[in-house]
Amino acid sequence: MKLSVTTFKDDLFTLEVSDDIEIENLKVYCEMESGIPSANITLVWNGTPLTDNKKTVGQYGISDGEMLFLQPLHNRSDPRTGLSAAPTIDFSGIAPPTGAPQQRPSRSSTDPYALRELLLTSPHEVALLKQNNPPMAEALLSGDPGILVTSYLSSYSQ
Repeated sequence: MKLSVTTFKDDLFTLEVSDDIEIENLKVYCEMESGIPSANITLVWNGTPLTDNKKTVGQYGISDGEMLFLQPLHNRSDPRTGLSAAPTIDFSGIAPPTGAPQQRPSRSSTDPYALRELLLTSPHEVALLKQNNPPMAEALLSGDPGILVTSYLSSYSQ
């Protein structure tokens, strides 16, 4: 039977195998074609990883002309493929911060300075305000919180 195998790099190769070949041996054939060590290969068929290396292609129900995906395992480093494990980072040398945690001053939601500060930190909100309520946007950008509060109150009284 002919099986097509595609890789993560979009390489495609065809293997001529019998239906009684075990998955571990199929991986060896894939290693010869892809250069990825068979121990670092997971074969996937129809979205299902073929995890039982002693099972045959026929036992999995794979038939002639099927497509398999060769998925490399990333837990080992292989200089031939450039695949490597995620770097390990040692955080033991980083000292935790000392002293009491810094806290931002708490402001009431009705504080005009806090309201202005909050709105100005979001350009998206300012753009929406300009579109939906131009007088309030003008008051916000004027820099005078008193005008902002007056504009806010007048927009709800209309």
